[in-house]
Amino acid sequence: MQELHEGLKRAETNKKVGDDGVGNEMLKWGGPSLEEALLITMNILLLVELIPGSWKKAPLAPAHKRKDVRDPDNYRPLTFLSNIFKLYERLIDRRIRATVVIDWAQCGFRPE
Repeated sequence: MQELHEGLKRAETNKKVGDDGVGNEMLKWGGPSLEEALLITMNILLLVELIPGSWKKAPLAPAHKRKDVRDPDNYRPLTFLSNIFKLYERLIDRRIRATVVIDWAQCGFRPE
């Protein structure tokens, strides 16, 4: 349960939500019953090696980078993943990092 608390603590509020409509506020302030249900669900999904299809849906939106707004090259895509999926990824990442040593050359994959 501690790893879930850590993941929820890192979740930013007041952010756009994914297709599922679940905001981080709902996850953070859902209470012990929701936390327990999330952890049980995520552990089962990890055991059966499954990621729900709805978590993989990610709406895109254009974000202007610089210069002329009429030039399509001046935009980058923003992807709005499910916040539940992001939490699931954090839990998996935490478990992997607890057992695997990441080489110094893999600096792009290390936390700051």
